[in-house]
Amino acid sequence: MEADVGAELVNESTILKETGLNVRVLIGDEDSSTIAAVRRGNDETIFKLADNNHLKKHFSKDLYELQKTFKEMKKRDVIPHLKKCFNYAVAQNKGKSVELASTLRTIPDHVFGKHENCGAWCHRDSNDIAASSQANESLNNIMAHKAPKNRCYSLSESADFRWASAVCAKNDGQQYLPRVSAKLCISPGKHMESFAIMQDKQRARRAELAKLQ
Repeated sequence: MEADVGAELVNESTILKETGLNVRVLIGDEDSSTIAAVRRGNDETIFKLADNNHLKKHFSKDLYELQKTFKEMKKRDVIPHLKKCFNYAVAQNKGKSVELASTLRTIPDHVFGKHENCGAWCHRDSNDIAASSQANESLNNIMAHKAPKNRCYSLSESADFRWASAVCAKNDGQQYLPRVSAKLCISPGKHMESFAIMQDKQRARRAELAKLQ
């Protein structure tokens, strides 16, 4: 189902066709079914990039699986340090597959104090970030809040308004609430404006923190 939806969004989107945009890169998790479905229905070459967040989660999961077999992995700082090394390697070799593979192979030596082949990542000289679908995940969470998945709103008259509300919240923040109320000549209520301001401040703080991660 997810693969079919992804293929339809990329290959059959009227918005993309009307604007003359061609999708060349698809960012996603480790599931290959979506990119396979997209490529089957598209004559163009579509590249697949792994989402940075999903990549980190899979790597972390594999480390904790190793912990069940190797007691050395149970020491408090081992897994966090390996994750940090992995994150530096990925971030500083964005778009360079050969260099990334080489850097990842040096991590075991780095852990045991052999730094001859570490390169710049060992000294944390770069702050580049890899590709991410975090913005899409954020919008998906907002839509799930406006139209919970455990209820079917897609056939209701409110569906379009719920999606529009989610897009406004994503693009403009909660300040869209009092503006829409004013447009409709509806009183926003006593607490709406202060609530919107508070929510947008929290959103701005989360965005700043995300830049540091």
